[in-house]
Amino acid sequence: MAGECILLVEDNATNMKLVRDVLQAKGYRTLEATTGEDAVVLARTRDPALVLMDVQLPGIDGIEALAELRDDARTSAIPVVAVTAQAMRGDSERFLDVGFDGYLAKPIDVDELIRVVESTAVAGTLELLRASRRRLVLAAAADRGRIERELHDGPQQRLVAIAVELQQARRLVDVDPAAASALIDEIAGEARAALDALRVLAHRIHPPLLEAGGLRAALRTAAAVLGVPTRVQVAEGMTLPSELAGAVYFSCADALEHVAERAKVAITVRQEEGMVAFEILAEGSGSAQIEADLTAMRDRLEALGGRLTIESKPGHTGITGSLPISG
Repeated sequence: MAGECILLVEDNATNMKLVRDVLQAKGYRTLEATTGEDAVVLARTRDPALVLMDVQLPGIDGIEALAELRDDARTSAIPVVAVTAQAMRGDSERFLDVGFDGYLAKPIDVDELIRVVESTAVAGTLELLRASRRRLVLAAAADRGRIERELHDGPQQRLVAIAVELQQARRLVDVDPAAASALIDEIAGEARAALDALRVLAHRIHPPLLEAGGLRAALRTAAAVLGVPTRVQVAEGMTLPSELAGAVYFSCADALEHVAERAKVAITVRQEEGMVAFEILAEGSGSAQIEADLTAMRDRLEALGGRLTIESKPGHTGITGSLPISG
């Protein structure tokens, strides 16, 4: 659909210009890569709606680049169309067999280019939405499972132990008051620990401070609970619909949970015209794995019409997100 971003992967400047000009004239935005390696990086970080992939490329070829995209949860659902000069009979079936979603032969016919792009982009958008929805459902189920296990292994087990110790204390009251008093003090400490564990779990489900104290207070508390030194800047008087405030909070909390323990983090949240945007900068942390770790964050934002960008290198991670404010 017009307005979507299409990644063009082509090492021939003339062919690149032809395809770029045609697509931009139709209202599409374009990204460009001249190698398979660059194509994989751009697809992972810029989330295009479609990739037009020349099969013969320097470095890894189009088929190898396709395999890397299909093996990565972040890019596995992006439709990829093969573009090649090998217009031999049966080639189209061969490219479909290895996982391409379509096929264009060179020299490129403009009408055929538009037909393939429009049909593949629409189908690909629907598949991306389905994949995102599946990941959201699975992530929610996994999180519920983790909370259930933590409830069972933590507060529930502590409460069972407290019940047993209370029975002991009751028997000791008459025969050994001093021992009973010491045991009751011990039980009181265990009860406080169980309450603290329950508060942490409740905070993960829905932080009470988010409504009572606002986004800044909730984020500061989340950082303190996780033990990550964090500077939080939220514009004074910012008011957001509850679903957007929750999306920003849980996105930032996810990021805090996945940065290195010794990282220093700065979170900035600002409200612009029709948009809420946040930026997370983590110094002392940086890993290519973080993008896979934060797939649920990307899905959460995109489900609300937002966008996410992640840039990570050794010693530094930068995450920016934005969400439209409807109404």
